[in-house]
Parts: sequence; C-alpha cells; structure tokens
Amino acid sequence: MIDEFSFILFLGCVSIYIILFIIRSRNRGSSERSTLNLIYRNWVQNRMTDENLLYATQALRNFIMGNATFISGLLILVGILVGLYNTQILSSEPFWGFQEINIGFLQMASNLALVFFSLFNFILSIRYIVRVSLLLTGDIKKYSEGEYNGIDIAKKAFISAQNHWFFGNRGLFFIFATLSWLIDSLFFILVILIITVYLVVFQDIWVASKKHD
Repeated sequence: MIDEFSFILFLGCVSIYIILFIIRSRNRGSSERSTLNLIYRNWVQNRMTDENLLYATQALRNFIMGNATFISGLLILVGILVGLYNTQILSSEPFWGFQEINIGFLQMASNLALVFFSLFNFILSIRYIVRVSLLLTGDIKKYSEGEYNGIDIAKKAFISAQNHWFFGNRGLFFIFATLSWLIDSLFFILVILIITVYLVVFQDIWVASKKHD
C-alpha cells in the first residue's frame, strides 16, 4: 500500500508544481523569470552591434555542450533502466489489486517518461540555440517580411532555448525522485516532498509568489 500512496503523492506534487507554474506564467506582474527574459532579449540585441562575435559564439557553444552532456547522460540512463526491466530490483506486486499493472511497471514508466521529457526539451534547446548562432552570424537586421523580422526571430529563439533548458532541468529534479523509488518507497516520499518544496519555495519562488509592478 505504501507504493500506491507514494505514487499518488508523486503525481500530486508534480501536478501542484505544474498548476503553480501555469498560474504564475499567466500573471503579468514582474518576476525573476520575466526579468531574465528581458535580459535574454537584450543580450541578443547587443550582439547585433558586436563586430567580434567570438565571445557570443563561445557562450552559445558552452550552452550547447552543456545540453549535449545532459543528453548523453540521459541516454545512458535509458539503457540502464531498460536493462533493469524484468529484474528482481523492480517490484512485481500488483498496483491496487490490478494484476495487469504492477509496481515495477509504474516505477519503470515513471522514470522513462521523465527521462524522455527531459531529453525532448534538451534536444529542442540545442535546436533553438543553433538557430540563434546561425542568425547572429548573418546580417539579420536587413531581413524582414511583414510583421516578422530577423532580430525578433533571434530573440524568440534564444528565449525558447532557455525555456526548454529550464523544463529539461526541472525534469532532472523529478527524475532523482523516481530513481529513489527503486531504492525504497519511504525514501521516495521523502525525496519528492523535499524536491517539490525546494523548487516551489526556494528555487522557483516566482512560481509561488507574484510581485506587482
């Protein structure tokens, strides 16, 4: 029964974080997140006047390498998790009496779902940051079509890269929680509570509180 409770608690904590994130994202007040987005836009704008893009290229390269490191680690983790399937490490007890679904399957599904979520976001982050690097090396100030212009496209691409990196990074936190489920159910409960409180209250404080202009 403890496994069932811990899984429901996990879904509840993830849902609470997502709901708070959506609520905070729809608020128009100032926040750390909105300030960062302004900085990101200004960073792209300033690169338009740089004659030497060496430092900008190096910064983008470091960002890509960081994402690539996460992707490599997650792919290795996928291989390890697949190798653990149908082993004695995973529990074979039925989930709330349903013989078709056992605890081990939920443990594996939860881990893989979060791993693929983070992989998806890190890959998209690289995609957008590569687009930014290509746009910066061209004279994008001269190109526009209707309501679209090169500078705005570069700014949106850079912010999208940062947002996908953020989502992938937050997925890693919850992966730590689901991996702890493979060790012990009570440990899983403790870890998911600590991670949720840390992300909402201490790390992503802009999610839980609104600062008015």
